[in-house]
Amino acid sequence: MNHSIGFLVLIACFLLLVSMAFSQVKQEDIPLKGFTEFAEKVRTEWAVPGMAVGVIKEGEVVYMKGFGYRNVEKQLLVTPETLFAIGSCTKSFTAMAIGMLVDDGRLDLDTPLIDYMSDFRLYDDYATLHATPRDLLCHRTGMPGYDTLWILSHGSRDEFCRRIRYLEPNAGFRDIFQYNNLMYMVAGTLVGRLSGDSWEEFVARRIFKPLGMEHSNFSVTESQKANDFAQPYITFTGKAEKVPFRNIDATGPAGSINSCIEDLMKWVKLHINDGKVGDSQLVSETRLVQMYLPHMTIRNPGLAKIAQSTIYGQGWYVSDYRGYRLVEHGGNIDGFSALVSILPDENIGVVVISNSLNFVTHIITRDIYDRLLMLEKRDWNSHFKDLFAEIMEMFASSGRAKEEPKPDTSPSLPLTDYTGIYEHPAFGFVKVRGDNEKLIAYFQSGLTAELEHFHFDMFNGTTSDFYLPAINVRFHLSNDGTVDNLSIPLQEGVSDIVFRRLKEE
Repeated sequence: MNHSIGFLVLIACFLLLVSMAFSQVKQEDIPLKGFTEFAEKVRTEWAVPGMAVGVIKEGEVVYMKGFGYRNVEKQLLVTPETLFAIGSCTKSFTAMAIGMLVDDGRLDLDTPLIDYMSDFRLYDDYATLHATPRDLLCHRTGMPGYDTLWILSHGSRDEFCRRIRYLEPNAGFRDIFQYNNLMYMVAGTLVGRLSGDSWEEFVARRIFKPLGMEHSNFSVTESQKANDFAQPYITFTGKAEKVPFRNIDATGPAGSINSCIEDLMKWVKLHINDGKVGDSQLVSETRLVQMYLPHMTIRNPGLAKIAQSTIYGQGWYVSDYRGYRLVEHGGNIDGFSALVSILPDENIGVVVISNSLNFVTHIITRDIYDRLLMLEKRDWNSHFKDLFAEIMEMFASSGRAKEEPKPDTSPSLPLTDYTGIYEHPAFGFVKVRGDNEKLIAYFQSGLTAELEHFHFDMFNGTTSDFYLPAINVRFHLSNDGTVDNLSIPLQEGVSDIVFRRLKEE
């Protein structure tokens, strides 16, 4: 009789687990009571197709749930294994890979990078000779982001590393913080060269495998071969619009990892457990402390607003959240947003991943912290709505001409005289084609821009790329009256990028 009762209890427990499916919540965790309803309300309000939320407290997963659809058109639900692009959350994996090489005795954070990579070059000779792995990880080389490099051109990781030497700095070496994906690409290249593997192979072998992150990968191409992946969407109009995946394999160490909530809970648990997986010390506690230490103050008000932090460590933003030490890193790439967030002293970690581009990850995370820390509730939803509107206006105006058009002007030459192939050593080629009716610029990445006359020899162009919606192209004539080059403002704070015209046969 007792055996029968035990068997029935076992069956009942099994059925309960099945019915919970992808909704693991410890009911005794009263602070999270009502959170699911709040999260669903926020998701719906922001038109987010799908998202997944995970919470760790005292080393245990206390909440893990999926919301909405990974694919709206096919009505496919988010599951614990649904893969989302996590964008720049990847940087913390690259920082840890560097830290592991330090633990191995194969790398020193403050030894000049050129000692490990003899072909490494920056535009400035002093920076070339003195830049260290630490400088790469905390964004202080003096070089601005130049994200337009991978938007307008293409190349291998090694090729992009070679092109960096042609990118002008806009600040002194180690003077200010400037977020830079290309420097994390270099850091990943360093990991590959010192380990004898690629960056991808090293992270898979030293991080993914020991943690059991079986679903995670390094390319959206690979994700789309999986049985369970999220489709990216843009929701700026209040409706989910499918967008293409953006492949950033070449700059992968800065942002190409794709993962799921189940795997990312294991990643956060590693940090909360001071670098241990079971009895194995995967990375030293000293390395984790270094990653969390404040290294650079973020003085750019706009960036500080987006990052919700004014200090950067190594692969992590470091800040104070209502009196508690907070380390976190967000990730945003076409159609995806992610936030991995940890309160190290409280042994609490939160991960939110979604298949749309907005601030919902921050709203959800801060609401969870307020609940778990028993803090007075704040209206984070309204706060981030206002911030999002401000950021969207900034993006919309970023490509607009900074000058008013002069009336009644015309191009110096017939439009066909502006056609040709133009080259820059870092940005590659741009082809200008057309007739006397219109001109079109074709960039190496495949992006195009139809050019409209603005004034004199300056033209405006619009593109389909969210991160570069508009460009301004100015043609320059040589002494003989023919077009010599064109220039485009592609990075704030530096001279316009000049593409020299090639002679065509």
